Amino acid sequence: MIPNRFHFVFGLKRQSAPFHLVHYLCLQSCLEVNRPDAIYFYYHYEPYGRYWDFIKEKLVLVKIPRVAFIDRYRYRDWHVARYKYAHAADFVRLEKLVSHGGVYADMDTLFVNPIPRALYNMPFVLGREDDIPDPITKQLRPSVCNAFMMSERNSRFGKLWLEQHRAAFNGTWSNHSTLLPSRLASQYPALVHLEPPRIFYKHMWTRQGIHTLLEGLDTDNEGVVSFHLWAHLWWNRYRRDFSTFHAGKMTEAFVRQVDTTYNVVARKFLPPRETRSFVLRQASTLKRETAKALEKVGGAARELGMRAYILTKLAAFSVIKENVMPRAAEHFDYAQRQWRHPYARTRFRSRNRFERQAVVDSIALWDEYGVEQMNFAPDDVILDVGAHIGTFSFMCYLRGSRRIYAFEPEVENFQRLAQHVGTLQGVHLFHLAVFRSDIAEPYTLVHSGYNGENTGGGNVLLRGIVSEFGEQLFDASAPEPQTVAVIGLDEILEQFARVRFLKLDCEASEYPILLTSRLLARVDYIAGEYHEVEAPLYAQLDPRAQLEQYSDYRAEYLVAHLQRLGFSVQMRRTANHLGVFTATRQKHST
Repeated sequence: MIPNRFHFVFGLKRQSAPFHLVHYLCLQSCLEVNRPDAIYFYYHYEPYGRYWDFIKEKLVLVKIPRVAFIDRYRYRDWHVARYKYAHAADFVRLEKLVSHGGVYADMDTLFVNPIPRALYNMPFVLGREDDIPDPITKQLRPSVCNAFMMSERNSRFGKLWLEQHRAAFNGTWSNHSTLLPSRLASQYPALVHLEPPRIFYKHMWTRQGIHTLLEGLDTDNEGVVSFHLWAHLWWNRYRRDFSTFHAGKMTEAFVRQVDTTYNVVARKFLPPRETRSFVLRQASTLKRETAKALEKVGGAARELGMRAYILTKLAAFSVIKENVMPRAAEHFDYAQRQWRHPYARTRFRSRNRFERQAVVDSIALWDEYGVEQMNFAPDDVILDVGAHIGTFSFMCYLRGSRRIYAFEPEVENFQRLAQHVGTLQGVHLFHLAVFRSDIAEPYTLVHSGYNGENTGGGNVLLRGIVSEFGEQLFDASAPEPQTVAVIGLDEILEQFARVRFLKLDCEASEYPILLTSRLLARVDYIAGEYHEVEAPLYAQLDPRAQLEQYSDYRAEYLVAHLQRLGFSVQMRRTANHLGVFTATRQKHST
């Protein structure tokens, strides 16, 4: 089953112009036509401008690193090299789509009619386009376009494509992106469903097709899911081989007033009319640009200021004695930890004091998971379940791993996770709830969100209600719940022969996660928090969070289960019903 989540890639080159109306209409039409569970917007350079301000709060923003392979590639054809950012997007889109499942579309898409439900039952969906010349032989060859794709999570077709993607990249526009999947579709027809051109690409990339789309009028949209604009062929005003139309002509006034194939559909998604004067608009733009510049300068200033502040504390508490100031030694120790880990204040900007002390400081300064004494090889796999805002993932990155997989279900935490560690090479982010491994069919859970200062305190067990596990109480004042897609731990583990470190901080989900896993033999070390669930609270759990042989969840159940699997387990209770545990695979175990 393909989930109803959408993926867009943008901003892989520096933004020299405001976010365009066409791009706004793409996203807004997706929201209104498809009613997605979430829209993920992957970028390296964040857009700006009026239209971006209108839409960005409706998206899940994920900042990503540049694609190093494309950055290093030496093109033979400078005409193609101008679009290397699009080739980078080819790699990002396929990786994200296969990893998460859902629908991908280019940013020059306009959604016309809802995607037929039958397509969501396919393993992978592509649309045919007209035959194109082979970039090497110049002979016409069948092609499928990667501007609109649908995939179930970890689809076999998507994985095959990914495996051959880099080898097929030869610096041409389409060998890796349209000809390769066409060849694979011929070889493995059972793994992919191909729609006819009309569904996604009714108006083709020809001069006539682009004219009909942008300047002509065709109102026959029955069965049409989306328009693709082929924007790279006409966007620049100086390119005229396909059209004399250009991006500067595509204004709100043009869309509102002129009936064209595109405009008639697009105008229903236009933003509210602009009522401010030109002077006020320019002042607003200047204000945004000034704020961005100050933020950039401010980041460097904060780091320098934090270093100076810590250094001052180190100097002061190295000479102040306990008889002069109580707890002076404790303050000196804290300052030393801050000096060793300045990112706890500079990279991670906590939302409140609780998050700073109980999450960031606990992991970074006090080394809750014991990472500081470890050294990882670049190929060591780290699984960060309940990644929150990324502190643990960042520590593992500093210790050497470049295969870190971080899972965070709460949407605001996930966005901050992406801000903090999303650009680091080898750190892979997933907006998913990790859960039990014995349910085969795809499903979703309801995340409670967080309540109050404990931004990591949400759960997926109680159908949208926050619980204080220490007191075994509900909190009826919880915020609006969130629907989140689910992945079983074993679905993750089966992708790796060996996992060096599995970290769990998932608000009592550690029980259904660990007690149903059959692949824990692949894990060398587990560390996490446990949250016990007494029988009265257990009875209120989502049925999918209850296991048949249990009527409550206690720490000793985890101990017994992990010991049976060959782990040496240590538990330490930190409060009523709460604690931490570690599990080390014994060397003689298999």
